[in-house]
Amino acid sequence: MGEIILNIMYNGDFLSYNTNIGHEVINLFKDDHGKNYIYILPYGNVAAIHNNKVDTILLVKRLGNGMLEIIAKATQLEQIIKVKTTAIKERSDIHNSQIKYIEDNDITYGGVRIDTIMDGNVYHDQPDKDLSYVTFTTNNLRKIKSNVRVFLTDHKEKADINKKIYYLECNFAKQSPKMYFLIMINQMPIIN
Repeated sequence: MGEIILNIMYNGDFLSYNTNIGHEVINLFKDDHGKNYIYILPYGNVAAIHNNKVDTILLVKRLGNGMLEIIAKATQLEQIIKVKTTAIKERSDIHNSQIKYIEDNDITYGGVRIDTIMDGNVYHDQPDKDLSYVTFTTNNLRKIKSNVRVFLTDHKEKADINKKIYYLECNFAKQSPKMYFLIMINQMPIIN
């Protein structure tokens, strides 16, 4: 069993600034060639100590204090971005390799390249530069059924398997949009 990332989407003030498009918008859509790409927040990177160890990504959204809702599960992952030192030091190199990867793999949505879609984003009145666009690719992204809701909580008293609220013995990060786990999330029957 490898590592699991909880990727908290739609988090923070970036999406409310100007007319920005969140990079994570691609996570739930297939590109024009039928492939799913996953962007890990923030900045599209995975910490170097986790390179090639992640085998599952749960795409989640924050519902409030201590509660996350699972939107989708991605497995059969191929990691595209691999940070060697720190993402800040490598940001320009990562950006350039991402542009080449996008060109080489023709990553488009509705005929528009992903880097063009994100081109107008700004943050703190500055263009959002040296972006990364894709962290993983997968052939197995499964969305939760529309009539089912599945939750994760870090408050034991909120857990209720009958209501599909699963307890994780941890403290959910209040600021970070990603968390790494070595636990058996795959054993939850609703998301297998």
